[in-house]
Amino acid sequence: MLRYIILASIFLRLTACTGVFFYPSEKPGAFPINVGLEFDEVLFDGEEGELYGWWLPTQYADSMAESRQPKGTIIFAHGNAGNVSSHLAFVYWLPKLGYNLFMFDYRGYGHSEGKPTAMGIVDDTQRAIRYVQGREEVNTGIVLYGHSLGGATGLSALADLENRTGIRGAIIDSSFASYRSIARQKVASHWMTAVFYPLVPLLITGKPVPEQLVTKLAPLPVYISHSPADKVIPIKQGRRLFEHALAPKQFYSLKTQQHNHGWQNKEDRQWFMATLEQLFHTNTVEPIDAAAEEAMLAR
Repeated sequence: MLRYIILASIFLRLTACTGVFFYPSEKPGAFPINVGLEFDEVLFDGEEGELYGWWLPTQYADSMAESRQPKGTIIFAHGNAGNVSSHLAFVYWLPKLGYNLFMFDYRGYGHSEGKPTAMGIVDDTQRAIRYVQGREEVNTGIVLYGHSLGGATGLSALADLENRTGIRGAIIDSSFASYRSIARQKVASHWMTAVFYPLVPLLITGKPVPEQLVTKLAPLPVYISHSPADKVIPIKQGRRLFEHALAPKQFYSLKTQQHNHGWQNKEDRQWFMATLEQLFHTNTVEPIDAAAEEAMLAR
């Protein structure tokens, strides 16, 4: 009996996809002011209480800053664990490159009230989008960028968003196709937990299912990125999202070896910046290399 209790504990830790999937923290980390950025703390209405976020306006570093308009506004849906301050490294450099930035915490994370659930944080993300849509200075378009858990949540939020005013598209980075599929993949990868594989549908939430919802993003462009070396969420998950997405779409194979990469790889950051330029200034999505893309997806 003790052996099965231990195995069950390992199973829950490895899958971590419903009640134990979320690892929020109230402990603050770095603030934008620590990296020389102005920001406003924002509270907006949530389903279970107030939600907390940061508004970082465009902050060009040169002398022409006052006369230059924002290139666009980016809503960042962060990954699991910690709170908004834990994920600042992914995006802190964007305001000085000409973008407004909105970061927020899901319910139960940081100063946001409530308890996180898979569907609940989708609702939180929709509310964050509506908040940004209502700001007067947001007049050059909005792109949703979601990393890991935030990618699955962000695309699920956009899929069923009634008002898409100003939305130019989405960047979904290192995310997963469904809660159950990532749980199955994690369980099957270890002999000690493989015995629990048939129990996944009973223990893991069935909604939302990002790979089903991603089809509803069209005609919004969707860019999906993932690293072949990702050990936290295997690239197979990102491929499934791409396969289910409708055009216009693009898949980019990250050069980084890490899941929490923060766009530190030079080539990856160049792709990310080029993608933002395309989303805000054009209406087309150009595949990087169609032949290479098809060969990669076939592996």
